[in-house]
Amino acid sequence: MWNDEIQCLGRRHSSFVVIRPKANAIPEEIEAASGTIQEDAWSVISTATRSFTFDPEDLSRSTLLWRWGQTRLAQHPTIKISTKFRLADMKRQWETDSAEEAIEHGDLTVMVAAKIQVPNEMRTGVTPRGYLRVWDGTGPPQSDPLPIDTGEAHDSVTNGDPPSEALASIASAIRSINGAITMEDRARLAQSSEMFELEPPKAVCGRVVNVAVWEDPSWDLVDASVRIGGFIRLRNVEDRTMASGFRCLMAYNRSSLTPLPDTTFEIRTLLEEHQMRIRQKEPFNRRSGLLPLQSEGRPTDNSNGVNGGITLPFRNPKFNKTSHVSRQGKSTLAHCIAESAGQAFSVSFQIIKTEPSVAGSEIGLRSLCTQSKGVGNSAAAESFQFALHIADDTAKLAVIVDNEIGEFLLGMTASEALNSSDLATDMLDVVTRRDASWSGTVRSVMFRGFKYFTLESISSFPINHSSW
Repeated sequence: MWNDEIQCLGRRHSSFVVIRPKANAIPEEIEAASGTIQEDAWSVISTATRSFTFDPEDLSRSTLLWRWGQTRLAQHPTIKISTKFRLADMKRQWETDSAEEAIEHGDLTVMVAAKIQVPNEMRTGVTPRGYLRVWDGTGPPQSDPLPIDTGEAHDSVTNGDPPSEALASIASAIRSINGAITMEDRARLAQSSEMFELEPPKAVCGRVVNVAVWEDPSWDLVDASVRIGGFIRLRNVEDRTMASGFRCLMAYNRSSLTPLPDTTFEIRTLLEEHQMRIRQKEPFNRRSGLLPLQSEGRPTDNSNGVNGGITLPFRNPKFNKTSHVSRQGKSTLAHCIAESAGQAFSVSFQIIKTEPSVAGSEIGLRSLCTQSKGVGNSAAAESFQFALHIADDTAKLAVIVDNEIGEFLLGMTASEALNSSDLATDMLDVVTRRDASWSGTVRSVMFRGFKYFTLESISSFPINHSSW
């Protein structure tokens, strides 16, 4: 340490040994609560090309240093206040740079919402290697336009912007952060109204912007080590317009990009500030994806599995063998109405409204719920039961929605919706927005001589690209 900053110094002919937990190591093995070192949980890599020594005492000492480093990352700032930059500090897309103004630059912590590589045929001497779309929970609730018009770019926002995959990664990061809270911190949480455990957001507030990555080594790092929903540190990036007039953050040869552990101090701070925006009822980004539900049950703090046990990105559609589809793989709603009952149809549609309508209702969200009788000594449970008015270019249709689909649409259970009515109402506004398209399976059934339609599954939450 020097001047309260970590230093690394290597003389000529020095070699370094790097230790890190193996990818499949579980926290119990890494922490070694018994005080013994679990050698199988660690990867030991040396820069020496011929030989090196690394005995058990070295491993013990290195393990202690690693834990010290993780604690420091979680409890102390890793960005200087003088260089800290947020997306809220960035100019709007239509603002221009004047010669008199200094170009804004600095260091920021962001989540990666998309990776968009510039195709070789589009590259020139004045084009970057690729773009990142990033989010930090600050700024107005909007998404900047896509930087290039390619299939990969449009596919990157098919499931929202940020996509549902990123929302699931945020939930996984929050479980890691909450799991690292010490007993002392939990005691303070219980006594303080200012401290709180983080909750996974159902959608996000804030702006999504583009970062132009110009250097090949930086993009190679992005390609190899940066995942959608992962947090990164960008240092010395600039807010400016490109030659085309398109505004984005610029990562040049003097910039750096570093993937961050979920428990980094700035990530927790970012998520805490975002949670406060939600509690203050600030509007969601209308292009935001939704937090997916588990295929079986709600996510829990002890979930173990890919992305913390959350199924991504959506439930797989459940098609019946008699599904009637058009040559393009989709049926129209008019086709659903015209065909005989007892078939399932793969359709694309927009959601117009709920039936009953929540707006203007004296009982609000309770109009979408029903109360089932408890079993044995268990209390009665709330569940969703309502209909949706959906439409495409050919027809409008009312479809019955069961509890599972209702939970998926709102990102919460019926009981949670009734207890958080403002948030649930906001989610309904997101679901019924006119620039959103949905894909799913509609089944027709006969009941007492009348034909009804049920919504069996929802397979995607795409954005209507014509609105870009």
